[in-house]
Amino acid sequence: MMEGVNGTPPVAPPNPFTNNGRVEWDSIICHPLFTRVTSGGLFHGVDPLQFSLPLLLFQISVMFVVSNAVHFLLRPLKQPRILSNIIGGIILGPSGFGRNKAFADKMYPPRSLMTLETASIFGMMYSVFLVGLKMDPTIIIRAGRRSIIIATCSILASFSAVCLAAHLLASSLPHAIVGTPLLVFVSAVLSITCFPNLAHTLTELDLLNTELGRLSMSVSMIHDAIGWCLMALFITLRAGYNDAPRALYALSSLAALAFFVVFVYRPWVRLVVRRTPKGEMCVKEGQVMGILLSVGVVGFLVNAVGGTAMDGALFLGLTTPEGSTLSAAMTEKTEGVVAATLIPLLFLWSGIITDVRLARDQEGVALIAVIVLVGCMAKIAGTVIPSLYFRMPLRNAVMLALIMNIKGLIEILIFLQWRNTGLMDDASYTMIVLSITVVLAVIAPLVSMSYKPQRQKLSLNARTIQHSPPHSELCVLACIHNEDCVPSILNLIESTHATPQTPLRVVVLRLVELAGLASSALIPHKNHYGHLIHRDHHHPDHVVNAFACYERSKPSGEVWVDPFTAVSPVKSMHQDVCALAQEKLAALIVVPFHDKAARATARGVLDGTPCSVGLLVDRGMYSVAGSVGRCPQRIGALFFGGRDDREALAYARRLAGHPYATLVVARFLPKWDARAEERMRDEEAVEEIRYLMIHNGRVAYEEFEVDGVEEMMEVVRGMEGRYDLVMVGRRSGAGSRLTDGLTEWSEWPELGVVGDVLASSDFGDSTSVLICLMFVSSRTVRFLLKPLKQSRLVSCHRRHHGHQANRSIRPQEPPHLLHQRPPPLHRHHVRAPPPLPLPHRALAHPSFFVFVAITISLTLFPNVIHILSELKLLNTELGQLSASCAMLNVSVGWLFIVLFIFHSERAVNPVQSIKAMACVIVIIAFITYVYHPWATRVTRRTPNGGRVRDGYVFAIILFVPLVALCFDAVGGSMADGALFLGLATPDGPPLGSAIVEKMEAIVGEVLMPLMMLWCGLKFDLFQSPGLEDVWDCDGLAFHCLYREAGGHSPALPVLQDVLQKFSGFLPGHGVQGHDRVVLLHVLAE
Repeated sequence: MMEGVNGTPPVAPPNPFTNNGRVEWDSIICHPLFTRVTSGGLFHGVDPLQFSLPLLLFQISVMFVVSNAVHFLLRPLKQPRILSNIIGGIILGPSGFGRNKAFADKMYPPRSLMTLETASIFGMMYSVFLVGLKMDPTIIIRAGRRSIIIATCSILASFSAVCLAAHLLASSLPHAIVGTPLLVFVSAVLSITCFPNLAHTLTELDLLNTELGRLSMSVSMIHDAIGWCLMALFITLRAGYNDAPRALYALSSLAALAFFVVFVYRPWVRLVVRRTPKGEMCVKEGQVMGILLSVGVVGFLVNAVGGTAMDGALFLGLTTPEGSTLSAAMTEKTEGVVAATLIPLLFLWSGIITDVRLARDQEGVALIAVIVLVGCMAKIAGTVIPSLYFRMPLRNAVMLALIMNIKGLIEILIFLQWRNTGLMDDASYTMIVLSITVVLAVIAPLVSMSYKPQRQKLSLNARTIQHSPPHSELCVLACIHNEDCVPSILNLIESTHATPQTPLRVVVLRLVELAGLASSALIPHKNHYGHLIHRDHHHPDHVVNAFACYERSKPSGEVWVDPFTAVSPVKSMHQDVCALAQEKLAALIVVPFHDKAARATARGVLDGTPCSVGLLVDRGMYSVAGSVGRCPQRIGALFFGGRDDREALAYARRLAGHPYATLVVARFLPKWDARAEERMRDEEAVEEIRYLMIHNGRVAYEEFEVDGVEEMMEVVRGMEGRYDLVMVGRRSGAGSRLTDGLTEWSEWPELGVVGDVLASSDFGDSTSVLICLMFVSSRTVRFLLKPLKQSRLVSCHRRHHGHQANRSIRPQEPPHLLHQRPPPLHRHHVRAPPPLPLPHRALAHPSFFVFVAITISLTLFPNVIHILSELKLLNTELGQLSASCAMLNVSVGWLFIVLFIFHSERAVNPVQSIKAMACVIVIIAFITYVYHPWATRVTRRTPNGGRVRDGYVFAIILFVPLVALCFDAVGGSMADGALFLGLATPDGPPLGSAIVEKMEAIVGEVLMPLMMLWCGLKFDLFQSPGLEDVWDCDGLAFHCLYREAGGHSPALPVLQDVLQKFSGFLPGHGVQGHDRVVLLHVLAE
């Protein structure tokens, strides 16, 4: 403390962490106080954007449209979405359209900035919680020596260079940041590569599963560990600058909070995970609510001790078990609303603060860009040098250095927090954000176009079954998408017939979609000694255990099982498959072909395979575990000619060695001659089958001379039901002219023409099919097609067949209710000749009792469904009857919505009422004839059991505030617009279920309590004394309830008497009509 002058009290030194300890007001803004958050409509002469809620919805919608338009333009340039969001905010801010004063006054008037900043910080808190939820802190412990050294060198090089550059340029930098710790903390942020930013960017660039991607993720996790230490240091210094007791208090408070989260919250969460069945999203709503509320509570407590809500949310996310069922469920339930509504507000707020004119006009601010550039160059050098020390190729070392300079959302959030606390001014914030934007715009496309991992290790050696030595080990890589695939894969492995002379090595790769994690992982389940590693004793891996039991059931040396689990996005699962096949020198990759994810993996494997591929369509006997061991199995091989058919025939010869297997080879001979070379190779393959027939009586050979598609299909249909497994090549050689007529009818070109016919339901449902593709290392063709971005599937012309829409399951309404009239409206009270002598102006309005009568007479469908679900009566006969009646009530309510808008506008001007009605009709027509067909088309295009793309779900979520804004603008209610949009959206799976899954948790557990809090603030029993006449409202309300109960409910008079006695305990106080009706409904329920 500094002594005062002339006896004045001592003055504390300024704290650079809190803007000199003062709260500065840029200006004082006076505007009318609106008691409503929604408008009455344009036709009342009121601008809807003058009210807070319509303005907030307008800001969300505009930001969503602009950012997606920018992303559409930048996507061909391989730019990540984070860059589009930053640029979208800058375009709408004072650097773009905001330079127009009229636009700025409408888009973000000064009175709305507090609401916008609050919503953006709210989104910031939950987005950071999701970031921490996907992170795995144990990566730091598992990181190798190479990752630790590279991470340390890159941080030290960048931090030292930035500090040195800031020291040398201190005389030219703005005076607002010289002499403050800002440059030190900016140096720390620029030297650290945040794990979540890197994970999102690498996922968009399809590099997450590559060797370079995994190394960069490991390095960035070490960066984040150092960042957490700096965060704790910053909170301590900010709270106790030049005040040791206060710093000690802040540090002890953080320690106590960390102790509570680690030793109370985390054990509870682990208990929840342990009690949740593995693979099921059956997390209870109360548990989700507890975690969502914990985010707010911990954020508040960290903010109270001098940190930010973002720090508390991140710490809570880190302590939640990553990759668990709970983590995946939380991500699925909250990410949609956060990403679609709250994140756009965050970037809009960032764009409003970013003003290029400030950076241009203020002297010395441009030097901040020089400091950022120096930090990037130093980090490149600090990454390349240790990478070369570990003998990494120069190209990969440079790519790794560029990746480590990727910045994104976390840095923007940190700088926003510093700006809000006064540590950073607007000019410095603008220059740093612009510098990060330029660096990201250069690095992302450069890495995407320069690093192509899938072709770097492609072997020139032919790894196929045909070229494998007859008495050698055969390596098969089996892909498992779910437990349903295990029986068919096990039976196929058993049919392969491993012996001590011809052993079999099975590499089992379980493919798990990346959910609840930010980084991909390839997890081995055996150690170096060949012993299984049990990672989770509470939820054992049944897939790994099944293959381990099969291995133990065989004599030693015949079968060796090497299980792995690959956690990665669906679109890049094939990279793990191809990389592991390359590493294990597999000769055959078996990929089940049964659902959308498996088909996407199959397409990627066919495009980048290093060996032969077998696509298994399992049915019948091959889908039952243990059915092959000692049971006769019938195998058929269709041979048209060509290298793929020869590969299928080579594998069939191996299967024929099983003592319980019979093999029938059916060869189709066209009446025209094929090429001499191909015909000679086909004859060699057939000769081996004929030789096998001499020594094996269970092998048969048939020839069919066919002329045209009709004869060929007739022979194939005659084989239906004769075999348990049918094998065929994907591409035909000599017989390709036989199958040309079937190409245009092919639904799945990945299976080939004949394979598609065999896999269809027309061939029967008791025969499994194995389609083989032989690996051909043709570098010349790939070299010619690579500049054209062509894949190996370029010759396949896929027809887009429309899928039948997933019809939602709707409860059948009883037929006697279809003609039942809705309950009558009780209007005789309001039509009494003498008006009620009510002194309150709101109740004296002639429309008041009409609207009250309508509200009480109608039974809303959502309310009935929710209450019946909680009472467990939804599936009873009474519950279904109640739901049907409520649905009829809702149909009447829609009519009253339109009449209400018409009536309210007619009270002002008849002409305006006609305009309002026309606008409502236009909005409803747009939703019915534009939105509804589009949503139905999205549903129809989604395969059965498949997932809807996140882009469609986010578009619908953002369409809700837009329609609500339109309804509010014409005088209606926002809830009416949202309800009608929900009715126009196809319910049930896949679209309706996906929207409910992503929105219900955060809406029901976070936003709905806020609405109820607002209703509670409007409800006051002790307000407005002397309004005894208002109690006459209960006569109307109780009479309506009594009539709806059929006039035979003795409870209603009792409730009325209770209410009258309750009012006697309030001497001198009356209850307003609105509050009276609310209390009445509470007691009635």
